[in-house]
Amino acid sequence: MKHFTKLVSLSIVLLIFFGCAGIGTKDRPIMVIPVENEKMIPKGFQFEGNTIYYTVLDATIKIRYMDNSDIDLFFLKHEMTNPFLKSDSIRKAFLIFEVSIINNTKNMMRFNPKRSSILVGGKYFRGSLDYSEVLIRFQRFSPTADTDPLKKSMYDIYIDIPPGNSIEGLLFFPLLPNSVRKFIVMIQDVYINDRTFAIPFEFKLK
Repeated sequence: MKHFTKLVSLSIVLLIFFGCAGIGTKDRPIMVIPVENEKMIPKGFQFEGNTIYYTVLDATIKIRYMDNSDIDLFFLKHEMTNPFLKSDSIRKAFLIFEVSIINNTKNMMRFNPKRSSILVGGKYFRGSLDYSEVLIRFQRFSPTADTDPLKKSMYDIYIDIPPGNSIEGLLFFPLLPNSVRKFIVMIQDVYINDRTFAIPFEFKLK
């Protein structure tokens, strides 16, 4: 709880100093833009294109928003059937982020994706979707889509990451109301040995 309180306060700093281009009417991706004055970037954070990195205790958590082309490339890279190809409508039903965790520590890491959430105005707004919730939405938009690749690619339950290993997967959220322009993706319940971390990643919509 101590780490969570500290990092929620940090998210206010991020809200002031971090900017991104957002989802537009022409399906433009969110682009993460580093701060011009690098001295103002909180410790542990780095930017590369539209990806935000956070490094602590030799572990790195990185996140990026996935637009349509990113999603297509993700399933192509992993040689899986793309469940989004069956329906263009289903692509607009979610906010999707690719989250990677690299464990270069000497300890076991654990990640609980069910505790990930979106904060708006510094307050909890909504949590991430589990597999059953995503499946319901898929069946509504595209009942004939092959959803097995979703189960293999999206975060759902606790995951252990041994030392020297890494994981990557998709984190799903429902769409945000049109009135929301800035939000934080809080990657919470990241465990390294006996320490727990909650990391705020800041985005805005244009």
